[in-house]
Amino acid sequence: MIFRDITIKRLVFNALVLPLAGLAVPAIAGINDVGQSLSFIEKAHSASPQAPIKVVIRLEATVASVQTLGHPTALQAQIDSFAAAAKAAGISNVRTLDARTGYIALSANLVAIRALASRPDVAELFEDVSVEASQAADANYAAEVGLTSLSVDGAGTMVTIVDSGVDASHPFFSGRVVEEACFLSSGGCPKPSGPGAAAPIAGGEHGTHVAGIAAGKNSTLRGASPSALIGAVRVFDSTQGSTSDIIAGLGRVGEFADRYYVTASNMSLGISNKSTSAQFCSSQNGGAVVQALRAKGIAVAVASGNNYDHTLDGVRWPACLPGVIAVGSSDGVSAISDFTNLGQRLDILAPGRNLLSSVPGGGYMQMTGTSMATPVIAGGISTLRSEMDWPVDSILAALKANPAKLRGADNNLYTVANFQDAYNRLIAATPTRGDVYIKDNASDVGRTDSAHAGGGLTASPDIWVRNNALEANPPHVHQNPEFGQPNSIFTYLRNTGGGAQAGKVVVFRTLAIPRIDEPANWIKVGEQSATVPPYGAAVAKIIWNSLPAPGHYCLLAFWVPSGKSDALQLPGGIYAAVAANPHLAWHNVDIVDASSGASFLANLRIYSPQGENIAFDVRPGDAEGSYALIVRFPPGTRYTPDPTWTVTKTEAEGSEIRIPLGNGVTYIGGVRPADPNQTMVPLRFRIEQRGEHRHDGASVATVRFLQLDSIERHKANGSTETGSITYLLFDNLPARTTKRHHRRRHS
Repeated sequence: MIFRDITIKRLVFNALVLPLAGLAVPAIAGINDVGQSLSFIEKAHSASPQAPIKVVIRLEATVASVQTLGHPTALQAQIDSFAAAAKAAGISNVRTLDARTGYIALSANLVAIRALASRPDVAELFEDVSVEASQAADANYAAEVGLTSLSVDGAGTMVTIVDSGVDASHPFFSGRVVEEACFLSSGGCPKPSGPGAAAPIAGGEHGTHVAGIAAGKNSTLRGASPSALIGAVRVFDSTQGSTSDIIAGLGRVGEFADRYYVTASNMSLGISNKSTSAQFCSSQNGGAVVQALRAKGIAVAVASGNNYDHTLDGVRWPACLPGVIAVGSSDGVSAISDFTNLGQRLDILAPGRNLLSSVPGGGYMQMTGTSMATPVIAGGISTLRSEMDWPVDSILAALKANPAKLRGADNNLYTVANFQDAYNRLIAATPTRGDVYIKDNASDVGRTDSAHAGGGLTASPDIWVRNNALEANPPHVHQNPEFGQPNSIFTYLRNTGGGAQAGKVVVFRTLAIPRIDEPANWIKVGEQSATVPPYGAAVAKIIWNSLPAPGHYCLLAFWVPSGKSDALQLPGGIYAAVAANPHLAWHNVDIVDASSGASFLANLRIYSPQGENIAFDVRPGDAEGSYALIVRFPPGTRYTPDPTWTVTKTEAEGSEIRIPLGNGVTYIGGVRPADPNQTMVPLRFRIEQRGEHRHDGASVATVRFLQLDSIERHKANGSTETGSITYLLFDNLPARTTKRHHRRRHS
């Protein structure tokens, strides 16, 4: 389908993709054929067929093997093929909007557009037209819709704001704007992505105001989801943007969902012109990218518009698209705002008149419009889903079930949102159950994809290994498994539900040289039954009797509720499966051999007092047959060097020092902790020779044992903290063996 890429303005009254496993683009239903959209373009531009027309096109794969969307660039090959053909025809301005759903933008005359429309891979085409944002003090809107009485506040979720940008430095957000991107086909983005990318320009206060309503918080004022993270996507300059920029922005929302638990996306914008909007609504232009987000479980809340249109089809594009939640404005909860667009497509009302919220520069002001009502809904949904991952349709049904109705100027009844009422209905309809998860990293709160919010996936804090002799150590102290004797694998289970949950933990490990994306290459280590109490925790312990040969391995802990299959499934590969499944967590380990004659070469990382990594690596020394220890500190870490050490980088860069290894004890004088109440933390290195070992059945090597000991940390209050002891074995092999060391770092 082809449609015009028109300009979109802010919907202000006063003051103014993601991967879809198993979903094929051609399966999107209800979108009219390309010919209908082409007829709209021909009618609008028949008088000047040679003039350039901005259009948006959605391509579908013509090769069956790439029809399923499940990769960020699933349709990139199709886009590249199209761009090459377009360039041969003299069209060189093809711009990718979202490679996941196949949307691109370009400019061509009517003759060329007719030719493009005939291609078999063109599934959607429309003109890239103008879109405007929808907008004097209500500071109690969160209370009016029943949000302040809830015990949850959006923690662990993300709400995205597709708008004119967000002032990330505003104190109302307290550092919670963690993702930024910008898409302006007219130019003017500070940068494509990263901190500052969504910074607004003068007159662009709309997005910051909307974001504050959705997720702001200070000591006297709160938004709808005051602890949610914010993803800011700028698609306007100060007053308007285009359909192509909005589609590109929604594609980026899909990418955010690869790293965060994105629960809702807010679009306080739309096409103001009713005729153009009707064409877009009829053809469902841009519907594929919305359906992609909904298939990921993301609520897409869109403003209905501020055109005083109370007719049957008053709701403007994109609020008219299937799958979005169309939001109108109410005056408090007692009357429908006169300016709000109504109609059969309107889903819900929320306060939108005179809402007080943040504006760039640290200030606050009142604004009015469906733009202000929409983030109340988007933020409210994020708050509900921080309690439980209820489906979007279930939440919308619960909101619509509120008996409080208001009669509109069209004589129809509309529902004002009440989130406390919706919460009560959802809880009543949800059986009391356990909700057990295993953390992927420290920031994980047990939601799909939340592991991406604060770290990696390969060192779960809820999985740790200890030698049986060291079980008395405090929980969560992980040590390298020791070959030749039993070890224990511990898994910490957390239950966020109101009912106990019974099941078992199954632990798997990789083969020595694994293809870790294939379940067949994971070997079962053992299993242990457990019952996790309501809102409580439990620890499952599995004895690991038969360890494989020393080397680098991956462990997976899999929580299996009673009655469920314990067959390991890794849809999308190991990284995608671990991120998406709260019951699955991953921890890499290095198996070492402490017995006389053992040999092992490895890389080790431990945490500095600042909470950052200190990296240790064993390298060939300057003299033949010797070795050195390379230590890398985080930037700014202070230490006291020994005269025998070689410093190769400065403190500002992140110091790197080279320590010649020998028998006895070597000290790093101390590492400066972040807490000024703590003293320098000594790190001790003990090198001991352990004998000889015939390596690979041929060469003879001298074996040494390296012990790293992070010893007592003394606090100002007189207490001490004792760090963990980690063992690392290495051998005195020629330099060529370092290749074996690097190959081992496969996961």
